[in-house]
Parts: sequence; structure tokens; C-alpha cells
Amino acid sequence: MAVRIEENSGVGQLLIVGHADPNGGAAHNDALSCTRAEAVIDALVRAGVSRQRLVQRGAGSRCASEDVPDRVNRRVEALLVVPR
Repeated sequence: MAVRIEENSGVGQLLIVGHADPNGGAAHNDALSCTRAEAVIDALVRAGVSRQRLVQRGAGSRCASEDVPDRVNRRVEALLVVPR
């Protein structure tokens, strides 16, 4: 993934969004989702992606679905931000 990001000059930034399952309190889930996103950013930086191209967000459990197993809600999404 890191190689593809660095090879593609059309990608301006990469938004890394951490998520949490609906268990626990909002403050805990917000912090946990930020930690998840930051862990992915750290791995991408170690793999050679410029830190300036990476933006971290924590969504907590606001996007969690109760219709799926908790493990599905414990995730990180990477969204490409292409400049206009």
C-alpha cells in the first residue's frame, strides 16, 4: 500500500479513520479509534510514506453497526483525497 501511495502523485493526502465497536463509553471509543488510526499512520511512515500526506481521524463508535460482530466495527479505513 505504501509503495502505491508514493508512486501515485495524483493522490494528495490519505485520510486514515479509526473506528470502534459500540461497547464502552464514548470517550474511551473516541480515544481508541484515534489510537487505531495513528498505529496505521505509524506503519505507513515506517514503510516510506511522507507523514505530511497522512491525516488521522477517530470516529469512535459513531459509525458502528449493531447488526454485525464487534470485530467488524473495530477497523481502520483509508480514504484517498485527490486534489481538484
